Amino acid sequence: METQFMPLLEEIKSLVKANLEGQRAFGERFDRRLTEIENKMAEDTKILFAAVKEISTIKAELVEVKNWLDSLEVKLEQLDARIGRLETKVEQLGEKAALSTRKNEIWFDLVAREYGKLRFDLDVLKEEVSLSGINAG
Repeated sequence: METQFMPLLEEIKSLVKANLEGQRAFGERFDRRLTEIENKMAEDTKILFAAVKEISTIKAELVEVKNWLDSLEVKLEQLDARIGRLETKVEQLGEKAALSTRKNEIWFDLVAREYGKLRFDLDVLKEEVSLSGINAG
């Protein structure tokens, strides 16, 4: 009976051996595949960290740009206030110039009127002198 089971045992032994080799080959392929996945994950992690670092750098640059824009806004507001004061001063100077011009016009009118009166009085005196010279002669 032992001879009967020997071939069967040999067949089982070879099947077990084949199964073990298959499992070992599968384990090796699994390990290689796992290593490939781990390497890909490590590569993806490096890319992710590089992206996070780049985003952080961009955020810092954006903060700098925002601060610069805020300072420009403050400077623009200050310029706006200065322009408003200058406009007020120009308006006041314009009013003073208009008032001064009007005063000058009034004085010019008065001087012209006085000049006209004096001219008229001079013409009257000339006429009187001329008439008195005619009457004396």
